[in-house]
Amino acid sequence: MYADNVERNASDTVKGTFKLRSFIEKFVLLSIMGFFIGRVGVFYGSFPFGLAYIGSITGRNRTNIVISAFCILGLLSSGMFPNTIRYIVTYAVVAALLYFLKPVAKANVRALITASAVFTVGLVMYFLTGRIMYDLILVVLESVIVFSTVFVFDNALDIVQGSTSRKYLSKEEIISLGITYGLIITSLKDIRVYGLSLWMIVAMSGLTIIAYTGGLGAGAAVGVLMAVVTQITGSATSSTGLLFSLAGLLAGAFSSLGIIGSVSSLVISYFILDKLAGYVMSIYLKELLLSGFICLLIPRSMIKALSLYLNRSIERFKSSRKLMHKTRDIVFTRLKDMSGVMSELASVFDGARNSVMVRQDISRVIARAADEVCESCIKRNQCWGRDFYYTYQFIFDMITLLELKGEVTAEDVPQNRCIHVNTMIKEINNLYDFYMLNSMWQKRLNKSQMIVSEQLKDLSRIVSNMADSIKTHDHFREDLEEEIFVELDKDGITPEEVIVLQNDSGSDEVFIKRVACFGKAECSKIIEPVVSRVMGKRYRRKDDVCRLDGKENSCTIHLVERERYNVTTGVAHIAKEHSGNGDNFIFSELSGGRYLVAIGDGMGTGKEAGIISSTAVGLLEKFLNSGFTEDITIKSINSILNLKSHDDMYTTMDISIIDRYSGKVEAFKMGAPVSYIKRKNSVDTVKNENLPAGALDEISILPVKRILNEGDMLVMMTDGVIDCIDGEDKEDIIQGIIKGIDTSNPQEMAEKLMKQVLNKGKPGDDMTILVSRIWG
Repeated sequence: MYADNVERNASDTVKGTFKLRSFIEKFVLLSIMGFFIGRVGVFYGSFPFGLAYIGSITGRNRTNIVISAFCILGLLSSGMFPNTIRYIVTYAVVAALLYFLKPVAKANVRALITASAVFTVGLVMYFLTGRIMYDLILVVLESVIVFSTVFVFDNALDIVQGSTSRKYLSKEEIISLGITYGLIITSLKDIRVYGLSLWMIVAMSGLTIIAYTGGLGAGAAVGVLMAVVTQITGSATSSTGLLFSLAGLLAGAFSSLGIIGSVSSLVISYFILDKLAGYVMSIYLKELLLSGFICLLIPRSMIKALSLYLNRSIERFKSSRKLMHKTRDIVFTRLKDMSGVMSELASVFDGARNSVMVRQDISRVIARAADEVCESCIKRNQCWGRDFYYTYQFIFDMITLLELKGEVTAEDVPQNRCIHVNTMIKEINNLYDFYMLNSMWQKRLNKSQMIVSEQLKDLSRIVSNMADSIKTHDHFREDLEEEIFVELDKDGITPEEVIVLQNDSGSDEVFIKRVACFGKAECSKIIEPVVSRVMGKRYRRKDDVCRLDGKENSCTIHLVERERYNVTTGVAHIAKEHSGNGDNFIFSELSGGRYLVAIGDGMGTGKEAGIISSTAVGLLEKFLNSGFTEDITIKSINSILNLKSHDDMYTTMDISIIDRYSGKVEAFKMGAPVSYIKRKNSVDTVKNENLPAGALDEISILPVKRILNEGDMLVMMTDGVIDCIDGEDKEDIIQGIIKGIDTSNPQEMAEKLMKQVLNKGKPGDDMTILVSRIWG
């Protein structure tokens, strides 16, 4: 035990030392940055960048207030200007404000506080000193510059102070880092070594390395950026700005030739502007040569690391999106083909179902009767020749009597029409029984073909809609994908892929593929908060179980917008027979933020009733989770039960689907009794008269729509609960019981309601109560 404590203390000491060293290193770096940024002026005697730097860094961590002293030292090292006192006072005010306020998380708040302080102090100093109008205009411009630059420094500091394990940078971070680098090197403009400009050598060296590692795009962007920064700060002439832009472009273009190619572009750019274009260059050729020589001395390992860093950030989304677009086109074509096949199959079943001809079947019965009875009759030629019409009508009238009476006897037909009338009557009766049996099976076949056809049509629609949603470019939110990717990288999680997809309802779904964390719950601790912060809405994992790919050692996380409401369901049920319960129920989350609550009550009690209701409830959940509409789902279940049932076996179904974004509930009732909505001060009823599922061949159900508010309870029950009440006005009695129960717990509500109902009567059927409470 003692050895374990010693080892643990030693480990803690090492970790503490490492953190302290890391803090000191970053503090020194930030202080040096503050010193040089404090030296940068934008107009004559104007130094706003140091103030923006303090506004950003002190607002993030109040201990960084010390760095403001280094910014002031940088300001003083630039020389004394008329507004130097004002800047020192402004530094003190900004640092004090952000120190005594709590660290501000949002950059826009820090920017507003800093800019307001700059404007207020400048305005006060203007009135105290009685300066000219130029000073007032300068204060306004400085406030605008400070407000904007806080965001720039904020992105740059995310990189400097962030995790060393980061692998990707956002576009905003790359630009902000370039601006910060440009400002720092601009502060060196007055420093010369052996007659050479230090800032020009550092600027050209950095530009060449970035262009070489990042390629044409990075070189051109950073070159233009440096040209703009140096022109605004007045650090360079227009010819030097052109040199930055052209050198960055050519260095990136020649990067495929190696570092020598990028270095050579400096000299080429110089000669193009100096000799060909005739510009008067303010930079010496020997400064460019020295910059190139420094680039050649930089270790290849550092260049390779920077190359990987930039290329990951710049090219990652381009390559992955290009591959995704190709894959999307292939999947779109395959899905459309599949949808077409399903539609054709549905047409085939429709054609087969509609090809049944009852008149043709009756003709076959008449032909079969003629063959059996008239084949050896001596009057065959007379009856089926000269008297064909009268003979055919005679047999057809017998079939008509069969349909009306169910059986034909000798008294029902004229005796003088056929010499074998008794044999004919017997044969017609037998053939009609066979015809009716065949007709019954034909109807069942038609019904099953109708079910298959409708389901194939709906499947075709689902697959086609899926293909259309994949094909639509606007459904992918690439800007949000990149932002989520970078923010996760900041927190030490590097995803393999991030997809933000806008679904049919207009809400965004996020898919993140990453290396598995093996039970560390990083998806809920890190990923959910990051995604919620970027999306500006609360997001949650759709599935509680990780979808782990063991072969790739990765998992895919599916996040959806957190619903406005949650639903909790309580259940109370009693079976009349010990052999089984005829009632079945389900409550489950569906896609699109919906919540399903349903009860199935099979006809009768016990095991047989339970089988039929279980089938209905099970099919309901599977159909809805597969993307089928409520209308198609209900019609399909009705048709399947109608095929399956015998001896009038059917089931009542009470279905409620709650939209957890809006609180809207749609109730579909098939032979189900009344439901209740218990609100704060009232109890509403939900009714709809329809026959049970499986009772009719065709069914059409219109939903009853209601709105649930936070705290409301939806109470559903089977008819066994209502029939248990003795006397009349049973529904009103139950409504009064529900109103009198004072509880916000749905399970307690269900149990208390069941208990009070049992006190008012004796159960004659299986009894089930479902109570669903909506809460925020």
